Amino acid sequence: MIRKSEISDTTLLIIVRFFAALHRVKKERKIRGIQTFCHAHGINRRNLYTLEHDIRGHSGMFDVSWLAFLVADHDVNPRWLLTGEGEFYDPILAEKTQNQRKPLDGDL
Repeated sequence: MIRKSEISDTTLLIIVRFFAALHRVKKERKIRGIQTFCHAHGINRRNLYTLEHDIRGHSGMFDVSWLAFLVADHDVNPRWLLTGEGEFYDPILAEKTQNQRKPLDGDL
């Protein structure tokens, strides 16, 4: 577990961007709500809430796999999550997701 004093500014910014992304995909109705996200990925909702309201004091609760859920399920750009650079949505991931959703010619 990480101690409070060992948390870098970079780590704090990544956690802040995680919550910004989570709220954005909720606002854009890509997820029904935070509880739905937590349930789908086995995240304790109370821990997530506690972390969001005191990031520095509870950063040890953060699980890096949560970033992967946003990338894999909602096409959030991993570069944006980690660095804050680039577009919020990854156009390559979004295109792959869109292609996966297209019906086959025989299914029309």
